[in-house]
Amino acid sequence: TLSIFTRIRFRAYYGTADDWINYMKSFGIQTDQLRFRTTSGSVDNSANIQFLEAHRAKERLTYPKRTRVGVPSRHDVLFGKGSRFQNHVGNVKFRGFIADCRKTYEKTKRGDKHIVIREIVDTVKQSSGLFLKADDEGWIVVDDAAAAYKVGAVFRTLRTLDGNH
Repeated sequence: TLSIFTRIRFRAYYGTADDWINYMKSFGIQTDQLRFRTTSGSVDNSANIQFLEAHRAKERLTYPKRTRVGVPSRHDVLFGKGSRFQNHVGNVKFRGFIADCRKTYEKTKRGDKHIVIREIVDTVKQSSGLFLKADDEGWIVVDDAAAAYKVGAVFRTLRTLDGNH
């Protein structure tokens, strides 16, 4: 924790990337561990993103009984209507997975379709994804029955759009 006597200083530096690296070295900062591209001067945070995704996946497997999420990940499937939900990376992946499983679903007997639906829900969850519904305070994790209903609804919508009722 920081006390009231602690000051944080920010210093802006203007110049080329090489100048900045030399400036940081003058303070004893090892720049070889910084994710900095000297050609473009931009920061490469892909390693940080990979670390955070791996940490989140591990956390979800360790503590799977979460009821609320602050920020959805790219593996989550979001409930809702409109482009905000349709364009979410997790929903795009989900629709692609539904398209891949569509022939299997259509060939399956009516009484066994729930097995295909259950496999899809399990696959999303195994990829550290959750089925989330928005509320006033963030995102609520929905139960497996609601997730299965969502999967079935997507299959029914596709069938209706194709005119194959």
